[in-house]
Amino acid sequence: MTFSSFDFIFVFLPVFLMLYYIVPAKRRSLVLFLGSVLFYVYGTLASPVSMILLAALTVLTYFTGIAISREEVKSRVLPGLILAVMFGLLVFFKYNGFFLRENTFALPLGISFYIFSMSSYIIDVYTGRTEAEGSFVRYGAYVMMFPKLLSGPIAPYRSVSDDMRLVDEQESRVRFRNIDGGVRTFIYGLGLKVLVADRLSGLWHEVGGIGYDSLSVPMAWLGVLAFSLRLYFDFFGYSLMAMGVGEMLGYRLPENFRDPYAAVTMADFWRRWHITLGAWFRDYIYIPLGGSRCS
Repeated sequence: MTFSSFDFIFVFLPVFLMLYYIVPAKRRSLVLFLGSVLFYVYGTLASPVSMILLAALTVLTYFTGIAISREEVKSRVLPGLILAVMFGLLVFFKYNGFFLRENTFALPLGISFYIFSMSSYIIDVYTGRTEAEGSFVRYGAYVMMFPKLLSGPIAPYRSVSDDMRLVDEQESRVRFRNIDGGVRTFIYGLGLKVLVADRLSGLWHEVGGIGYDSLSVPMAWLGVLAFSLRLYFDFFGYSLMAMGVGEMLGYRLPENFRDPYAAVTMADFWRRWHITLGAWFRDYIYIPLGGSRCS
């Protein structure tokens, strides 16, 4: 169930928002958690392993965070083991086709994004940058939050924890301007996805259907342009739709896309195309290894 599908726009989202707005504020995390589970289950009916894996890792990392926070002497063994398990699973599912004759195990939906989110939570709890979440419902809502579950943005727990508490504690947190602004952002992203990216996708498939041996030079360049612009507007549209839905719920999801084709260097392009992924590698890999101080 994609954000641009009729099932999402005319069934899931209206029903979910109605329930989300009418329940007491302290129950909103529960509604978000259950709604996100339903959203994910709907998309993985043909692959129950995906839901089992997500549920198991959510439980594992929740109790790992609690265990780390209660240790008087924080050992690296526990968080290191959990991180090794998670990234081992990610590598296995992504690259088992290289080691086996065929890709026997399908890639679970959203595995990269929720593993990056869970790992940032474990690292932040271990380093003291955030406190362990005591509520499993609130932690589950963070991990499975459907606006960001399948394709990002990657939001560390500390970046949304304040919003989660405010949404649960303040009746006035969900206001008309949140809904209005979120709907505007969502519609803008939907237009880029459906009216631009999907139309360019049709052009690209038509070019491919002609056969590459039969293409003229102008047609080949037109196909390349259509393909690159389709990727651009597809990801841009999705990023805006994710931010719009998050805003409707009272959450400020981080920006994940900022005019990458205006970049002047490859490094600048990387920082603009998938902002939160680049920030994750900077905060949890590059800086801990020494950053610019390393040779």
